Amino acid sequence: MLERVFARLGEREEDVFASRANDIQKMNQHNSSRRGPKRPQVQAPDWLLAGHDEEGKANEGGSFKRAYYAEKFGIDTSSNGTPEDAGVHEVIVKSYLAGLEWVLRYYYSGVCSWNWFYPFHYAPMASDMRNLQQLHQSVRFEQGKPFKPFEQLLGCLPPRSCTFLPKSYQALMTNSSSPIRDFYPADFRIDMNGKRNPWEGVNLLSFINEERLKDAISSHAPDSTLTDEEKQRNSFGHDLEYRKFCDGFVSLLLFDYN
Repeated sequence: MLERVFARLGEREEDVFASRANDIQKMNQHNSSRRGPKRPQVQAPDWLLAGHDEEGKANEGGSFKRAYYAEKFGIDTSSNGTPEDAGVHEVIVKSYLAGLEWVLRYYYSGVCSWNWFYPFHYAPMASDMRNLQQLHQSVRFEQGKPFKPFEQLLGCLPPRSCTFLPKSYQALMTNSSSPIRDFYPADFRIDMNGKRNPWEGVNLLSFINEERLKDAISSHAPDSTLTDEEKQRNSFGHDLEYRKFCDGFVSLLLFDYN
């Protein structure tokens, strides 16, 4: 069923991209002709312009897809591509499928892996989501363990928000001698990918390395540097679930993460 959905989406892929490129052109023309302050122009990504040549004539089918993978992943998906390109392409598709499975399992049966993440900034093309049953057989998840609260915040907060963490953790984000200082670059590229506002773009930050993060905490911010209150904040708590029955009786169920 899922593969049929992707197949139907893939059938309209090139039409959708051509329409989007046309919409961007019309928006920019309208913006240029409006009175008063102008909004920032939308820069269409190169891959979205690959459907037509400089004279406006349509290129051969698949041009969007080839340009997309070349621009976003640095691989060649044409017949001239290398075995390495094909291998990366398969990993992209399999990883995206694993992400869909992770979400479904999360909502229907709980967390199947605490340390899994999608290792790319971009998704594959819908038309490439094929042979999913075969790929599904090779999808594996390791349960792992959840991050403690401070570990989670250290992995997602920017340096300007470091005051939400204890001082020993703050130093890991701001000190030039921190072993994970590269996790928090002062400058990074934002791929607007056809959007107008910075918050709509893709932040091209490196993915957090869990092992390095925990090693840095162990050596530079151990529990001995925390106050009793901070230790409590950094511990696993309980989930509380309230259930109301027909007779008005309310029961409390307690779930312990530990």
